[in-house]
Amino acid sequence: MSVLRICRRWFHPVCGKIVLPKSSTTFLSDSGEILPVSSYEPPKPSTSDAEQVPDWAGADREALVFNSFADFVPVEVAPLPGIIFNAVIRPDIVHRVVVWQAACRRRGIHNTKTRAEVSGGGRKPRPQKGTGRSRQGSIRSPLWVHGGVAHGPKPKDYSYQEAQKLVENGMRSLLTSRFMDGRLWIVRDCSLPSSDPDILHTHVKTHSWKSFAIIDARTDDFEGVSDNLADAAFFVPEAKVLPLEKMNVYDIIQQDHLVISKPALERISSKFRHLYCYY
Repeated sequence: MSVLRICRRWFHPVCGKIVLPKSSTTFLSDSGEILPVSSYEPPKPSTSDAEQVPDWAGADREALVFNSFADFVPVEVAPLPGIIFNAVIRPDIVHRVVVWQAACRRRGIHNTKTRAEVSGGGRKPRPQKGTGRSRQGSIRSPLWVHGGVAHGPKPKDYSYQEAQKLVENGMRSLLTSRFMDGRLWIVRDCSLPSSDPDILHTHVKTHSWKSFAIIDARTDDFEGVSDNLADAAFFVPEAKVLPLEKMNVYDIIQQDHLVISKPALERISSKFRHLYCYY
């Protein structure tokens, strides 16, 4: 029995090497002899093994950092944590999260009047017998025009609870998908010199973006977003500005591109620090 079969559960898919647990002191060689761990030399990973590592193995990635919207040129390279930007893409989880958020956003104020709520006479509209017509007891019946509605919609709360891990995995799948599609952009500073919306309009026309969402995390502002950026995006229907605390799948998936500021990227890993797997 080979060492790889014994230690399969400790095989690291990214590094391509066997990682023995600290509690193990011996291992079984190919010839069946029991040898100490100190005498084992792991095989060197070959290029063929490295090519078989899947893209969602969880390795950290890198992305270019652009200066600003007015000066959209790369200035540095920022590391992207693999636990967030290199996870398994699960469209089913993203769909469940979108349905959950859409249900929670429903106001549920629809209302119809029953026969007890509509206005109308309290007397019997015609005698019970003798007219040859149908028997009617009130003009407020649902059978009459301007009568009440039977089993109509009433105000209702459509919100329900969803698992927190499922919501986080949906966000990870969406961020990984945006990165793999080349629609994730890192900007050093998302603030604008003025509140003129022409800066964003020019940026959209220059780069042929249909729409984009901006995630910012400023510490010198109460809302976490620059005032000039929020005022300019108000007059640009293609832009959606969100602080880091309000980042969600529903708003991001509706936009074609995603822009994350450098401060938000540095703090985004704290939202997923308790996660330990890539699926």
